[in-house]
Amino acid sequence: MVHLIFQGLSTFLLFLSVIAQEASWTEIASGTSLNLNDVYNGNLLESWAVGDRDTVLYTAEGAVWSARSTGFASDYVGLDWRGVSFPETCVDVVNPLPGRWPFVCTQTAGWVVGDYGKIARTEDTGISWRLQDNFDFSRGGFSSSSIFETTIHSIFGLDSNTAWAAGNDGLIASTADAGATWNIQNSRTSSNLHSIWFKNETLGYAVGAGGTIVKTENGGAQWTTQDSNVTSTFWSVKVYSYAVNDTIESLRAHVVGTSGSLLVSADGATWTPHPSCTSNDLYDISFTQVTTPTYPNLDTVYHGWIGGAGGAMCQTEDSGETWIPLSLSSNDVNAIGQYQYLNPRVAGHLVFDGVDDYLLAPQIDGIRSISLWLWVADKNKAEVQYLVDARIGGIENYFSSGTTGAGWEHLYIDGDRSSMDTWKGSALTADISWGRLKEGPSEGWCHLHIESIEPFTDNVNFMTRYTSGSGGQRDLMAGRIAEVYFWNQQLDQREVSIISVGFDQRAPDDMILAIYMLEEGSGGTLLDNINRQDSMQAMSGDTIGGVEWALDVPENGGWKPQNIFEPPSPPHLPSTVSAASTTVSSTSDSTTTALPAAELQRVR
Repeated sequence: MVHLIFQGLSTFLLFLSVIAQEASWTEIASGTSLNLNDVYNGNLLESWAVGDRDTVLYTAEGAVWSARSTGFASDYVGLDWRGVSFPETCVDVVNPLPGRWPFVCTQTAGWVVGDYGKIARTEDTGISWRLQDNFDFSRGGFSSSSIFETTIHSIFGLDSNTAWAAGNDGLIASTADAGATWNIQNSRTSSNLHSIWFKNETLGYAVGAGGTIVKTENGGAQWTTQDSNVTSTFWSVKVYSYAVNDTIESLRAHVVGTSGSLLVSADGATWTPHPSCTSNDLYDISFTQVTTPTYPNLDTVYHGWIGGAGGAMCQTEDSGETWIPLSLSSNDVNAIGQYQYLNPRVAGHLVFDGVDDYLLAPQIDGIRSISLWLWVADKNKAEVQYLVDARIGGIENYFSSGTTGAGWEHLYIDGDRSSMDTWKGSALTADISWGRLKEGPSEGWCHLHIESIEPFTDNVNFMTRYTSGSGGQRDLMAGRIAEVYFWNQQLDQREVSIISVGFDQRAPDDMILAIYMLEEGSGGTLLDNINRQDSMQAMSGDTIGGVEWALDVPENGGWKPQNIFEPPSPPHLPSTVSAASTTVSSTSDSTTTALPAAELQRVR
């Protein structure tokens, strides 16, 4: 998800897209007309924004933002917050419930930084805050009085305990104990620093006025200056790398600043000017790692955005080689907060013609829930259409446009819980057109999650129902299916929501019975990606195979959000932290494709 916040506007612009080329922006009320200076997307559900006059905003799902101000403005007149960081933190769970992760990941603790040298921290999602004025001044040339006169522009949180902050007069401070102590580091510069970014616990960069770039390779114990060969004021630095088979293949570092300046480094040491798309001052830059939609040879690239003065925005889809302008607003775009995915991969799906194609699962024991991605192509056909048929014995577990079997208990569409009553009887006739299920490329994919009243064993049919007689199949449905998950338990609301926006299944390994990604590319044998169950079969009539396979590309309905079938342990989530002067912007590119999880690991 990516959010854009513009100077002086009481709206966010939220980018919801399956691919960057099809981006659409929607205004979402922020509840304030004050300038917003930074935004942080720590995960796919939660985001933070900060701004002038003690403005701190929080959203749990992107649409509704609430105030979480620190309350310190009464003591410090005109207190503006410049930077924010809420790294996701995973902690062990004592006596976890059966079938749930033995740890839980939250975004409750974080920092805001700003005027008067102030750093504030919360550990309860902004309900309460405390100032952290406990600086160790033994290094760096600052005193208690001089730091009070310093503005802190940027903060980068590696985790809930470890962070670095940067500000005026060359200030860099770090903490390894959640802010109990902030140690002043010798930045080797007296220039104002506007942005700080760490790729991991050792490698970091800070940039600022007069073309200043400083680098550390030991967590800030020593900083060294780098020659930018320009005198521009830099407002943002971002460094990304990716690994193939645990070997770092590429390092990409970008710096943006005044007069449309953009500097790029391929080695983190030598900086080269590069054309942007504007001569306006540029305040932030952000990238997400994707791959081009080709199969089987995948070319790793980056999609990225730059925001700046006067609504200047640039977009790239080729790792920053070329930038094209975007026109969204005339107001300054100060920051672009973008969540980064772990282990993205290629995305494909099966296409069913509604004539003789269907999908047949092997017999699986103990099924309680089924998740899949769906694109209904003929939802207005006159006859009853069967999406899922899992009837065995007295359990009526089938799901069709005419009715749903009594065996289903819960239904989620795109992560939202729906009443089963609205999906029974006449409510799902062809005239009602399958409710919220979507049709065609203009509407794209729909995530469906259904849960049974009790566990059952069956060889489930998809896109049809099973009947006796020649061929054994009839009432077929046309459309597309991808990523079929079988679970041995019901999921909670948060787990289903996270699946539907494409992060990971957020349930332990032993809760998943089988996962069929349906991305083989050809043939009719479809493997279980966790290798516990037999293969599924893509059937055309009585013949295995013949069902069309397709990539997620615009003409096929776009990209789905990318689910991950390998549970992390616990995840260390990368996310953008940006510094800007008056505006924050954010967007999400959640539906692009990338290398298989076994081959690609996202590295900060």
